[in-house]
Parts: sequence; structure tokens; C-alpha cells
Amino acid sequence: MKAHPWFNPLWRRIAVFSACAGWFLAELWVGDRFWQGMTFLVTAYAAWDFFLRGAYPVPADPEK
Repeated sequence: MKAHPWFNPLWRRIAVFSACAGWFLAELWVGDRFWQGMTFLVTAYAAWDFFLRGAYPVPADPEK
């Protein structure tokens, strides 16, 4: 599966992941088990797709 070019900037991937993780934490606070599971799955998928899969460009090293 190809990576969507809108997510190429690292800040966008971090923002979307943070929003998903925040929603998951809110559901933990509220206590709704169904939405806890759903938001956990979305957050886990975002972490895998954005940071672990390796489909997005790595930022250039500023030292070089």
C-alpha cells in the first residue's frame, strides 16, 4: 500500500497521531469500553503506519 503524500511532513503525522492518542486518553477517562477499543486500534494503526512501516521519508540530517 502506498503512503499518502499529504502525510510526508513529519509534523502532520505527529499531529494526527497525537489527536488519535488524545481521543483514546479521553475515552479512558470517560470509561466507554467500546470507544476505548476503537480509538486504541486507530492509534495503534497510526503508530505503525506513520512511524514503524518506513513508507514515509526520513527527515534530512541537519549535521551534514
